[in-house]
Amino acid sequence: MTIKSNLEYLKTVSDKRGTIIFMKNGPNFLNLVEIKQGFSRGGHFHHFHSSHNLISGKVEYMEFNTKTHKEKKMIYHSPYNIDVPPFVAHLLTAIDDVLFLEIFKNNYQDTIFPKYRKIVEQKISEN
Repeated sequence: MTIKSNLEYLKTVSDKRGTIIFMKNGPNFLNLVEIKQGFSRGGHFHHFHSSHNLISGKVEYMEFNTKTHKEKKMIYHSPYNIDVPPFVAHLLTAIDDVLFLEIFKNNYQDTIFPKYRKIVEQKISEN
C-alpha cells in the first residue's frame, strides 16, 4: 500500500528566540515554532483565524481584540490549543522553553500591533 503525503517543507528560520520550520499540507500552512525561555513571539494580528497548538512548555499569552478593544492575559501549559480569531493581536512569551504548531489556511500575512511588538523587540535586545 502506498501512502501519498502532501506535506511540503518550505523553509527554516532561526534567531535568538528559537527556530521556525515552515511547512504546508494541502491548503493548510503549518509552522513548527520554538520559543526559548524568556523570549516572545507575535506582536501582530492576522485577517484570518489561526490555531497555536502548544506541544511543550508553559507560555504567557496576551491578546488584544482590535474590534472590541478588550485585552486578556493567560498562562497556558502544554498540551493546549490557543485559537486566535481574526483581528486579535497576540503575544506569546515563553515561561519555559516552548514548542507549538501554528496552523492556518491562508498565505501568511500579519499586521504589526505596536504595543505587543515592542515587547518582542525589547526581549531580543535584553538577551
